[in-house]
Amino acid sequence: MEILKKKLSSRKLWVTIAAFVTALLVNSGASETEVELIIGAITALAPAIVYVVSESILDAKAIGKEIEAAVKSGEVATQAIGFAIDSGEDK
Repeated sequence: MEILKKKLSSRKLWVTIAAFVTALLVNSGASETEVELIIGAITALAPAIVYVVSESILDAKAIGKEIEAAVKSGEVATQAIGFAIDSGEDK
């Protein structure tokens, strides 16, 4: 997961993607304005994509730690992520 986070936060990756898309658009006959709009969208979305992936990785690690702690302590593992299993003992 760390590798994915590192790759997605790489400026080289996003420049390469933008260059590739630019080449495709120019070769398909897109106007200069269309190319600028699409490349602008790619460069605007890149930080958002990196943020979402990074936060997802951090959340997954936190949930994993909670589950691991619950299992080690003998609690039901599903309680660590907000669910409780009804044992039926209250009835």
